[in-house]
Amino acid sequence: MNRYSDHEIGKVIELNGDYALLELKASDACRSCGAKAVCTAGKEDNRIMRIKNTLNVKIGDLVAFDTSETEQLKINIMQYGIPLFGFLLGLIGYFYLLAIFFPIPKELGSFLFALLIMLGFGCITRHWSAQKAKSISLHNLREIVSENPN
Repeated sequence: MNRYSDHEIGKVIELNGDYALLELKASDACRSCGAKAVCTAGKEDNRIMRIKNTLNVKIGDLVAFDTSETEQLKINIMQYGIPLFGFLLGLIGYFYLLAIFFPIPKELGSFLFALLIMLGFGCITRHWSAQKAKSISLHNLREIVSENPN
């Protein structure tokens, strides 16, 4: 059994201050991953990930890393929970407070207003998560699998 089955493996391709850029093979899980803000497309369908260099790795090292489930949950709540809250707020707010001002059916107006509020919250959340991705450490280095022979 592979002792790294609970971790992903990446190759260090660049060092930048306290961070290392890892290149890893894109997997099926990449398509539905919520961490796309911290992981970008690279060459030949590989992924490039910026990760805090806590193990003093060098260029060419293969490293095992994992994802912080707590930080992943925070990002998911931020990306999906806040727009959902905006949708519900728009539905209820229009239905009970704004419907008297507009000559369209309450249900239709409420739905359209809720979509508008959700879109607004989604844009704010997208900008916020892009800024947050620069400061959080979603992935953690676990160990160096093999070192660069150079």
